[in-house]
Amino acid sequence: MTPPPSHSSSTRALFNQFITLLLVIIALSISLTFLFVQTPAPQQQTASTIMIVWDGMRPDMVSSNLTPRLQALGDSGAVALAHHAVYPSISTVQEATLATGALPGDVLLNAPGDGSGSLPVTASTTTGTGITSALPYWVLPTSANATGAATPTHVATATVAPTATAAATATNSHTISPTPTVGATATPGNSLGITSSGNTGQVWNLGDPATQLKLQNVLPGGLVQVPTLAAEAIQAGMGISYEGTGGAGLLPAIGTVAKNPGNTYIIDQSYTYPFVLNLQLATAGITPGTTAGQQSTYLTRAYTQVVLPQLLSVKKTFLSVIDIPDIAQAGMLFGEGSPQQLVAIQSADMNLGVLLDTLANDAQLDNVNVIVTSDNGLLAVLPPNAASLAGGQASMPGPAQSVAVAQRLRSAQLNTPALAALGSQGVSTGAVTPMTTTLVIPQGSVNMIYLPTTPALSAIGGGDVRSARQTLTASLVTWLQQQPWIGPIFVAPALGKYPGTLTLADVMIAGPRSPAIVFGFVSHTNDHAPLVSNPQQFAGSTVADTEALATSGGMSRREMQTIFYANGPSFAQGVRDIAPTGVLDVAPTIARVLGLPTLADANGRVIIELLRSGGNPDTITQGVLTSKTTLPDGRVFFEAVQVEHVGAETYIDAGGVTTGTSSDSDATLTAAALQAGGV
Repeated sequence: MTPPPSHSSSTRALFNQFITLLLVIIALSISLTFLFVQTPAPQQQTASTIMIVWDGMRPDMVSSNLTPRLQALGDSGAVALAHHAVYPSISTVQEATLATGALPGDVLLNAPGDGSGSLPVTASTTTGTGITSALPYWVLPTSANATGAATPTHVATATVAPTATAAATATNSHTISPTPTVGATATPGNSLGITSSGNTGQVWNLGDPATQLKLQNVLPGGLVQVPTLAAEAIQAGMGISYEGTGGAGLLPAIGTVAKNPGNTYIIDQSYTYPFVLNLQLATAGITPGTTAGQQSTYLTRAYTQVVLPQLLSVKKTFLSVIDIPDIAQAGMLFGEGSPQQLVAIQSADMNLGVLLDTLANDAQLDNVNVIVTSDNGLLAVLPPNAASLAGGQASMPGPAQSVAVAQRLRSAQLNTPALAALGSQGVSTGAVTPMTTTLVIPQGSVNMIYLPTTPALSAIGGGDVRSARQTLTASLVTWLQQQPWIGPIFVAPALGKYPGTLTLADVMIAGPRSPAIVFGFVSHTNDHAPLVSNPQQFAGSTVADTEALATSGGMSRREMQTIFYANGPSFAQGVRDIAPTGVLDVAPTIARVLGLPTLADANGRVIIELLRSGGNPDTITQGVLTSKTTLPDGRVFFEAVQVEHVGAETYIDAGGVTTGTSSDSDATLTAAALQAGGV
């Protein structure tokens, strides 16, 4: 376009300026238009979520042969390749963290402690005090019978319902006996049972008005003193369901169900809620099984045929958790890699297929997220005399034998006359008496020690309880460090620093209800049990304080490694995440995909790199925590724990101990200790 030839040069200049300005305006308009009409970034889609927990499932157990459906789920979805348990790697700790996103030291029952490894109650006040008598959440799966003998952690603890009179009391508790009997109000289908590590078990009958009042008014925040996914889902008007085995496994849901008038479904092989579920299950011919793989089928049938249709009929967003115990139970009873465990793994995978087929038939695959994760890995248990075999090829020549730490400690000659004199009377695994100084709680490949406030303990410090605890802790630590079966040792920060150990705070488990000492056992992460009992050749073995053939709790990499597979409308497709993730992150991530507010007390992060809305994790770094001391015989005892960080988030990768000489460098000792942990 050109101006008329009769115009002057000044007019031509003005015209050119006008054209230039016009072009700038047009260009700016196009730019702004593009800015506001371009395709927006994908938004997070809120969707119902089903989380299936395969108890004891390790990443090296996933294969196209054993778990084709799980592998296919991951191939078209998102997989976290570096998923971690929190320490200690026992199921109860993982369940608490899965339910809350909170660190173990922060998940409290309604009974405070002072952070020094004491206990909030003694034996004289245990029975009949209700909820406040329970030991920390960590140790709930292990109960003691009337004689104080601890039952194996893998045995489902029997529960008793309160009598009609007891049900109306404020405490609503009942003492467990070796052969519990069912009380008058133990209506099948509406009782939930919780047992502690002492001699007391608490049972709440959800059909009882007094119990409902207790849950709603006496415990307004529920048993756990931090928000749970279940509580947030109920608050948002969603449906929830939980299926599992054993009273402790139901803790994430208790404390909220009484507030939800409907759309809440809890199934356990001993009790269900609401009561009508019993009739529905019986009508459908769905009954609990007793052998490896049968619980998976029972829980899946119950969910797909009875619970899921009701959740879908309400047409609300829902959260479901299905806790499959078979893989861990088969490993504990028959051994890691045993034929029975292989059946349990294949059954869990087959039932995953049943669930996915049910969702597909109901046209729900595009509306529901499915997550398959595990709480911890397990190791084969070795007899103590096999732990020192050279060459990393220790075998399992017979039934596993417990280290029996409490028994050994009773006969130990500790380093002061006062402690040595207490010996057999001072060490307990159950009831606390006036003579008790040390309460040992066996949890498989990790043990916990509490130092209760008793006259005997006070006497060690001449009446000064704090001094007594520090004296006893120093003696216990020195004794532990000299044992050939010992693994990493951690001490409550309130008790001070002890050379050759790290603190509970270092591994993020310090809290008001934490033990005084947490310690693990020596492990061999590349060992194999004999082919006849472990045809799949799953590697890894440990010494432990248990009669089971496999166990968890320790800090070896095979115990700390878990799985996380996710597929559905909220998750990206074909993603393999190598950034560290963990059990701690699951609740915040599910809260995000459910459209719930971020859990107020959650310590974990949202795993944004696995979500369809996308994102990159923060900077990833790695470090090693170490501590060493010189033992009385001149050897150097060295402890090391490898940690990984994503921004401010910390993950425990593995840890171990070693011994050496004063001439060994810290680098050499660190490498040996981490190698013992599987790094």
